[in-house]
Amino acid sequence: MKVINTFVVIVVIIAVAIPAYLWNEAKTDFSHKRQYERNWQLQLPSKFKELD
Repeated sequence: MKVINTFVVIVVIIAVAIPAYLWNEAKTDFSHKRQYERNWQLQLPSKFKELD
């Protein structure tokens, strides 16, 4: 019974950690400024504003 409880705890931790990690990555990497810097190695100013 102890092995099953340990397994369940590990599965629950993984089930919470993976979506939390993916949500955090999506939140921080979605800015257009960051995409421009990453894709084209551009150094944009900190007060970068996009014009439509």
